[in-house]
Amino acid sequence: MNYWSATTTFVFIAVWGWMLTDVVLSDRRFVRYGPKYCWVAFVGILPVLGWLAWLMFGRPPTVFRRDRSPMRRVAGPEDSAAWLSFIGK
Repeated sequence: MNYWSATTTFVFIAVWGWMLTDVVLSDRRFVRYGPKYCWVAFVGILPVLGWLAWLMFGRPPTVFRRDRSPMRRVAGPEDSAAWLSFIGK
């Protein structure tokens, strides 16, 4: 095995592992166009086609929080009782 084929194989396996990890760690609520387990199988079985499809169609469009805690609603100053008393309501 020469240098180029070893390097190509290493890069291929590294990118495949990175994509598979990206699919597994993505929040299932934000995965587009299908359930997450189908994307894992698609990227795992057909690596190059799966990578392209995942990046174009399945990956969430932005980065979301990975923790499972519910997000609290941000309250502005107009939602407080002090504000209502200040404006005379």
